[in-house]
Amino acid sequence: MIMIKKLALAGSVAAIALASTPAMASAYVAPSVNGTATVRLYDAITFNKVSDVDFGVVIRDSTYTGGTSVSMGATGATNCASVLGVSCTGSPTAGQFTIKADTGSDVSVSLGSSDFDPATGLMYLRNGSNNLALTLAWSGMTQDLTSGGVGTNNFSLTGNGSNQTINLYGDLAIKDSASAPNGVYQAAFSLTADYK
Repeated sequence: MIMIKKLALAGSVAAIALASTPAMASAYVAPSVNGTATVRLYDAITFNKVSDVDFGVVIRDSTYTGGTSVSMGATGATNCASVLGVSCTGSPTAGQFTIKADTGSDVSVSLGSSDFDPATGLMYLRNGSNNLALTLAWSGMTQDLTSGGVGTNNFSLTGNGSNQTINLYGDLAIKDSASAPNGVYQAAFSLTADYK
């Protein structure tokens, strides 16, 4: 009986010794991450002007009191013949520009002009302190908008490996002679293209 108690006691001591022995820690493994090095290789963008935005000559009748617009489309055609109180001569043209970028590339176009208000889309053609408002329209590119929906002077287009055409045109508000004296009204602007 004493022998059994001694064996039981020895077993308990061995169990306690095993329980109190710290577990073996696993070996440290240095962490690693994977990365890549990338370059997008494109040919230079070519950007050319074909024509300026030109409404030609707009002639107001002596009774004209303002409040109408001469509208130009993407092809340069205007509705001048149907606008009461004015007539037109000359050869109106829409602004036309060709751009060639690399196939499948994303291109940004920025319109730079102190006469353009991107929040309203208005470009002001000026003659001294006088101006005429052109509600600018475009085709061939998409205006980038801020999260609040306010327009910007930045646009986007996707290159397809061939010449793309950008057109500028719009509605020109014609004032009476007291508000807009006779003369040449102009707005200067630049278009700058770059890869995104």
